[in-house]
Amino acid sequence: LVSKIYEFRGVKMKLHLGSIYDFLQERKLENLRELETSKAQNKAQQKPVMRQEKVIVTQQTPKAEEKPRQTSNMTYEQQKEYNRKVNKAANAVKKAEEEIERLENTIGDLEKKLETCSSNEEATKLGTQHAEANRQLELMMEKWTSLQEELENIKRQA
Repeated sequence: LVSKIYEFRGVKMKLHLGSIYDFLQERKLENLRELETSKAQNKAQQKPVMRQEKVIVTQQTPKAEEKPRQTSNMTYEQQKEYNRKVNKAANAVKKAEEEIERLENTIGDLEKKLETCSSNEEATKLGTQHAEANRQLELMMEKWTSLQEELENIKRQA
C-alpha cells in the first residue's frame, strides 16, 4: 500500500522509498506508536526546542495496464496529455475488442441457423449475412491490430 514515506524532522524533509515496514526497520522501531512515544520522551529529557517531527505516509496507486507510470522528465501538462492519449487509445482498443466479440457471436448464431434452415432462399440469405459478418470481422481485426500498435507506440514515447 505504501511506496513513499516523507519524514519531516525539524526543518528538514527526508524521503524514504519503500514500505512502512522498511521505514520502521530503518528507524529500529516496531510500530509508529513507538515513534510518537520516543518523541514524547525526547521532549521531556531535552530543553524546549521549536522543532517538530512529522511522518507522512503516501499510498501507492494500484498498477493498471492502461495507467502509465509518471516520468520525472515530463511536466504536469505533458504527463496529462500523455495520459489522455494512452487512455484514448486504450478505450479504442477495448471498443474494437467488444465489436470483434459481437461479430463472432453473430457469426456463431448465423452458423447455427444455417445448420437448421429448411429452404434454399433462407440458406442463401443466411449465407450472404454470414459472408458479410466475416468480412466485417476481418476488417475489425485489422483495425484492432493497428489500434494496438498505436497504443504501444504511445506507451514507448514516454
